[in-house]
Amino acid sequence: GLEGNAMEKTLTFSPHFPADWTHVSIKDCAVGQAKFSFDYERRTDRISLEVSTKNAAGYKITFAPALGIGTEFTSATVDGKQQEFKTHEKAQVTLAMVEIPITDETMQLDLGFVPTVEILPALPKTKVGDNNKGLKIISVKKESSQLEIQVEGLARRIYVLPITNAEKVAKVEGAALENDRLKINMPDGKSRQFVSHRIILHLE
Repeated sequence: GLEGNAMEKTLTFSPHFPADWTHVSIKDCAVGQAKFSFDYERRTDRISLEVSTKNAAGYKITFAPALGIGTEFTSATVDGKQQEFKTHEKAQVTLAMVEIPITDETMQLDLGFVPTVEILPALPKTKVGDNNKGLKIISVKKESSQLEIQVEGLARRIYVLPITNAEKVAKVEGAALENDRLKINMPDGKSRQFVSHRIILHLE
């Protein structure tokens, strides 16, 4: 999610970090003679990005973080001043896009948003030589107050899928909600065969 163009003096930073990644630092990303460093922090309802630059006069940065589908972005500020932003839904995520002309060596950008339920990556324990057996998230769609998750996994296997903001879930179809995890019982099928399964989360 990090791409620069020295001829056009532009840099795009579009992180697709998991929702439980609270802090990421990137140091000395070079675009031509310019260098950029980023300090990214995610809190409950806000993303903060500190941008430090060298030799970057005339550059523009586009910051476009991806959050869970259906996220509502509410505000954008640069060094405390209101900034225009756009939102765009794309492939299971919602993007907020802010263009920042470089006017100082250090700049602070803040994006406010309304927290929603987000799916976290399933991280199975594996060993060298293991067969493919992990849960696959095929799609995540948001319609009205429902979040539809299409998954694939081994037949008759039980999987656990972590989520954020589980308190916002009123009802679950196709899984059981246990604290902040979805317990998924995959349907019948042939041994070692991957089968499809749909989960619907009804949100408050």
